[in-house]
Amino acid sequence: MALGLLAQLALGTQAIAQGGPPVRLDHFKHTRWTQEDGAPIGVNDIVQTPDGYLWIAAADGLTRFDGVSFETVRAPRGTPFTSAPGSQLLVSRAGELWIAYGQRGGVAVYRGGRLVDTHMPDPPPMVTNLVETRDGTIWASWGGVGAARLARYRAGRWRWVDAEAGLPQGQVLGLMAARDGTLWITFNHDLPDGETRSSLLTLRPGEARLRAMPDRIAWPRLAEDPHGHIWAAGRDSTRMLRAVGGLPPSLDVAYPATPGLRFATMAFDRWGGVWGSTRSKGLFRVAGYETPAPDPAGAVEAYGPLQGLSGSYTGPMFADREGNLWTGTDMGVDRFRIANVVPEASVPVSALTGMRIAGAADGTVYVFSNGALYEIAPNARPRLLSGDFEDLLTICTARAGGIWAISPKRVMRLTRTGIEQTTPPPGGTTGDSCVEDSQGRLWVADGGGPIFRQDGAWQQLGGTLLGASAWDMAATSDGTMAFNISLRQLGLVRGGRTRIIDAAELGLGELTAVDAIGDALYISGSGGMVRLRGDRMRRIDANTIRWVAAVRTLLQTPDGSTWLFGLDGISRVSTAALEAAFDHPGSAVPRTLFDTRDGLPGSVQHIGFRGLQLALGGDGRVWALARTALAVIDPATIETNRLAPPVTIRSLTARGALYRDPSKLVLAAGTRAIDIAYTALSFTIPERVRFRYRLEGVDDNWVDPGTRRLASYSNLGPGHYRFQVIASNNDGVWNRTGATLEFDIRPTFWESWPFRLLLAAAAAGLLWFAYSLRLRAIAGRLRMRMAERLNERERIAREIHDTLLQSIQALIMRFQLAAEDLPEGAPARKTLEDALDRADTVLAEGRDRVRDLRLIDDASDVERMLQAIVRRQAFGPETRVSISSEGNPRPLEPLVGDEVARIANEALFNIWRHAKATRVEVDVQFRPYLFKVLFRDNGVGIDPEVLTRGQRDGHFGLPGMRERAAKLGAQLELARPPGGGTEVTFSIPAAIAYASGPRRGQKAADGGDLG
Repeated sequence: MALGLLAQLALGTQAIAQGGPPVRLDHFKHTRWTQEDGAPIGVNDIVQTPDGYLWIAAADGLTRFDGVSFETVRAPRGTPFTSAPGSQLLVSRAGELWIAYGQRGGVAVYRGGRLVDTHMPDPPPMVTNLVETRDGTIWASWGGVGAARLARYRAGRWRWVDAEAGLPQGQVLGLMAARDGTLWITFNHDLPDGETRSSLLTLRPGEARLRAMPDRIAWPRLAEDPHGHIWAAGRDSTRMLRAVGGLPPSLDVAYPATPGLRFATMAFDRWGGVWGSTRSKGLFRVAGYETPAPDPAGAVEAYGPLQGLSGSYTGPMFADREGNLWTGTDMGVDRFRIANVVPEASVPVSALTGMRIAGAADGTVYVFSNGALYEIAPNARPRLLSGDFEDLLTICTARAGGIWAISPKRVMRLTRTGIEQTTPPPGGTTGDSCVEDSQGRLWVADGGGPIFRQDGAWQQLGGTLLGASAWDMAATSDGTMAFNISLRQLGLVRGGRTRIIDAAELGLGELTAVDAIGDALYISGSGGMVRLRGDRMRRIDANTIRWVAAVRTLLQTPDGSTWLFGLDGISRVSTAALEAAFDHPGSAVPRTLFDTRDGLPGSVQHIGFRGLQLALGGDGRVWALARTALAVIDPATIETNRLAPPVTIRSLTARGALYRDPSKLVLAAGTRAIDIAYTALSFTIPERVRFRYRLEGVDDNWVDPGTRRLASYSNLGPGHYRFQVIASNNDGVWNRTGATLEFDIRPTFWESWPFRLLLAAAAAGLLWFAYSLRLRAIAGRLRMRMAERLNERERIAREIHDTLLQSIQALIMRFQLAAEDLPEGAPARKTLEDALDRADTVLAEGRDRVRDLRLIDDASDVERMLQAIVRRQAFGPETRVSISSEGNPRPLEPLVGDEVARIANEALFNIWRHAKATRVEVDVQFRPYLFKVLFRDNGVGIDPEVLTRGQRDGHFGLPGMRERAAKLGAQLELARPPGGGTEVTFSIPAAIAYASGPRRGQKAADGGDLG
């Protein structure tokens, strides 16, 4: 075994080809959708429209795909293609989608969200080709015989042009519109001997007749690559037919055709590969066609159902705008996208024993798997060194070069120049983990505890670590050794001293890995990660950054990256950001995740498979031990999707109605709940597309639904709404414009403005009714009080009249009789008569006071009452006094009328005395809810100080007026208008002012007899 291994190592010293290997099929991640996933079957063509959707022509017609869900677009009833299968698709230069049909369905165009017939005359059984040349002409063909095989659509109508274009008899296999405007036709002729000969025809811009080309290739189909080269794929080969400008190719390489190929549809990827369908045996790919390999056959790879393709029959090949390759089969749809993680199938894996990995100082990576040892040189694929390592336990890096290989009875150092045998531990070892420390000591995690080799002798680690079961080990640059002891403790050896730290003290739960980088230790566990540098410990909690939990290996690379292999895949982060998170808990650590969606073949190996799980090659590639395969990531070729995804709103559902592709909607009255389906058209990894949305007027901030593509709202009311959604692709590139949808919800009658006005009117009515009730209650109480006051005044008037005044009058009469008995001229009689005259005056004054206690004016005619008051004032002829009224005159409550008269008397007196006015206006307003009297003059105006204070010093007229108004529940306002003069306004609610029945005391008020 040693000699064979030595020979293999020698071969490894030969020169390695410069540059990385070409991209091959295993560099692509394959995904398939079948009928179970909603995919169409019998796929004939796939295209992508400018809005980002993928469109599929299949057995059941036309289907639209957003990367997650398939949506069938039904043809209108009554059209020739209502139930016809879709055969070909075309995205025109105007951005429209054209679809050709079988079953004589002709050709339709998708406009305004519906399929519109283009009215092809006498459509063939199936349109098999559909292209558009540079001048905007659309060409269609079918592969049968007859006089209608080539059609042209120009100026809005179809025309069959077989004879006009000089199309010979035979079958049209394919059409291809080159970017220079030339129409290429691949053609089959039936020869007299029964054989079939294929040929090429061209129609150049400005020409009317087809030209025959001299090229010969069996059953060819043509395609133009991104550089403008014309390629042909047929049953005999795949090769470049024309270089740019129609010149012959400088290097004519014929790549052998895939067995079973009938005729191919081709597409070109961004990594120098040409893809082709076979119509019967899956698909093929030619690698590195731009720089042909010496062995053309070796550049062709096949992919069929055995490799996971959805079906054997492959029709279209299509490359989308993100670089993904698509094909359709009889059983579904398949996608191939470049994988950032590439499985290495040349290294078989045992599920029982797993793999071990170690990197050498010269950049070579070694992998031990399934009893075999593999060497991976920089820029090379794995190479088997020896398959005779059944007893190998583990491998690790040797500081002097190469790797250490440990087996029960052997310890070897393998280098690219040979094998160095060393003394094994006495009695052998069962250790399945090893490491060499900075002092050159080789440590092995033996079953009886850690052992190490120093100065040619093996020693047992003593102290507190004697007999400890070490799962993994790591050595720092400052000489510290760390051990993962039974997943529960961290063992440390530093300066000859040993120490054990429980996982609980570290706060890590179950320990999963111990890694050393420089002078720092990184200890991983189910609860997070700890960095130990000397005695300084820093921790990142898994509750803060969840992906630091249960990391199996941490690897730092010279480009400033840190790679962590954990439960959810391989994370790549900035080393500086990670260190900052240790130093400043809570700091964000952005990461790039590589998982199964990126090509990672399964999860990380279980913790039972010990040792490192990542290794760095000298070429910068990172090698990973996944559960089912060895995988590699090349940071230099990591594909980043820089295209922001188009965002669209697919539908709105409300009250059972579905509105597809809405832009502006008016929803039915009473709509409360809606569902809005939206999508982002990124096909690389749709599962990582993230969204944010908001409904203006409902959401205060953006809602982050993650990857969910449905927004639901309830309890919506009538009004105008604007919904906006934005999205990012799988690499976090955001389309911040997104898509918007405006919609209105009509109000029900109960939510309409008329109903609201009715409610407002009803509420106002209720308020007014309540106010009226309150006012009536207040008015009732005031009337009672006024009635009581009136009765009391009448009683006092009667008492004075019936007692005091009558007695005084009787006494005067007696004194009058006594005076008459005295002689004329007697001094006593003169004195007595003077006293009697004075008594008559007192009696008259008493009667006046009694009349004042009663109503002094008629409250039934306010205007007449005011006229009487004006007449009693001493206005001169230079002052014109006018009295006017508005509204329907109504009688006032007696006491109200009395107080109005007294207030009017005081107001007019003040005008006569102070205003020096030439015009006085008295305006009486009888309103339904208010009685108002306005006194206005054009005099000198009230003193502003009096207006502010409300009275003049030593005068009590104004306070008296206010007091009288307040007793009635009325308001008295004084103002000085801009035009000069003074305004006095008296206003009182109608419920208090107006009389509601016969008035008591009317007779007295009208001047009835007082006695």
